[in-house]
Amino acid sequence: LATGQREQKDRASGQVSLFDLATEPGVAAPATGPEASRKELLGWEKELLGIYVSDHPLTDIAQRVGDVPGSVYLAELTEVKDELVTIVCVVTSARKHITMKNKSLMLFAQVEDLTGSSEVTVFPRTYEQTAGAWNADEILLLLARVEQRDETPKLLCEHAVPFTEEGIAEITRISEERRVSLAKKRQFVERHAAAATGGGNGGNGGNGNGHASGGGDLVIRFREALDYDRSIAVFQRIQQVLARYAGPLPVYLELPRAGSGVRRVATTFRARAADELSREIDAAVGPGVVDVVLPEARVGS
Repeated sequence: LATGQREQKDRASGQVSLFDLATEPGVAAPATGPEASRKELLGWEKELLGIYVSDHPLTDIAQRVGDVPGSVYLAELTEVKDELVTIVCVVTSARKHITMKNKSLMLFAQVEDLTGSSEVTVFPRTYEQTAGAWNADEILLLLARVEQRDETPKLLCEHAVPFTEEGIAEITRISEERRVSLAKKRQFVERHAAAATGGGNGGNGGNGNGHASGGGDLVIRFREALDYDRSIAVFQRIQQVLARYAGPLPVYLELPRAGSGVRRVATTFRARAADELSREIDAAVGPGVVDVVLPEARVGS
């Protein structure tokens, strides 16, 4: 607008600019080429303004998102915890990174759909398999695990393919395979936890039925399901702390189930309810891994 006002003022005062000379005879007009595609126009719009304004790359396929089994929108990720999700999204930016440990190539990408945006981390092994998919303005089918970090959901990529009929079939197959594998791994971890802690056999005075013995129990509640290696390390650290707090209270573990809810597992340990116990367990396994639930009527610390 300011430029237009200046030009009008210059014309009114009789001044001539270099652009006016382009209309003089003998000055060739700019060459014209083929019209840019809609994808290019939207890409330029995003690059210039930081957002899509005139349209969105996903508008044309919005009605087809429902054809993707188990798909969710990015705005729904705040309600999802440690689960595999499938998302139809567009890549808005991607940044490669070389890991310090083994010098492998990984990727940090920003994706968005019609409801929001999120960051995606693509680890080296997954990036090697999906490198061709991470082009700017590419519409993807993304299979990822949701990680809640500082109240902001982050996506850890498991697989990614372009949004096509073949891509829908591929991501559906891989999604089902990963979910079955994850469920089996969690069941294995739960069984190992039960075996490592006595399997609910009521040792050291426990009631042996896997249930609380009447309001005076000490519960160690896991906030999320852990992979096998990490779960074993956490169990070992918790056992070391419990050994220093021997007492009268039965100790139970609460482990998240693969679908929903929790499973309570009796252990062979008995401990006393002390604030120091909770702090020492947090120090041993790290903050945010477990919650130590002490009985309301505490036994002396």
